Amino acid sequence: MTDSHDHIGDQLSDYIDGELVPQVHAEIDRHLASCAECRSIADELGMVKARAAALASTPPQEDLWDGIAARITRRRR
Repeated sequence: MTDSHDHIGDQLSDYIDGELVPQVHAEIDRHLASCAECRSIADELGMVKARAAALASTPPQEDLWDGIAARITRRRR
């Protein structure tokens, strides 16, 4: 992405997540309509979000914290 597109690129994740105010969202819509490079990046981010949402939620093992605490203790020695 070129420097002229950085301001759009910095906001694409929020755009994909629907977290922008309507005015900024519309500004990005207009930019994406005319910029294949940014549109491609937005499409890729949308696919990543969809794939992540499709992942199964797996609760951590009950002894997870015990293992983390043990490793921290070993590293401090």
